[in-house]
Amino acid sequence: MPPSIAQLTDESDADLDSIETKIEKNMKDIAYLKASSDPPALEILFLTNLQSEQRNFTERLETLHESQQKLLKKLNAIKSKNYVQEIDNLRAEKQLLQQDSGILSGEDAPDTTP
Repeated sequence: MPPSIAQLTDESDADLDSIETKIEKNMKDIAYLKASSDPPALEILFLTNLQSEQRNFTERLETLHESQQKLLKKLNAIKSKNYVQEIDNLRAEKQLLQQDSGILSGEDAPDTTP
């Protein structure tokens, strides 16, 4: 006896996804068994499955490539920020060293014009 509608609505989405996956696998198995008695049909089924797998692989590869590009942009932004911070630190260190050694430059230097 089939389950009641109430029982079906109580199942979680994960269970439904699992059931859907099992149904798809069973359908593929049935198609394979039907085609195995007919070699040309088996070859067509094999090629169809191969194309589907290639399409899925290509989509996954494109997704990974997009993720890689986003990560590279983030990495470059972080590197740029770190370079700017390092330059600022070096400028501050240079200024401190000049003040400590008594060497003045720029606006801090005394006016030596006659």
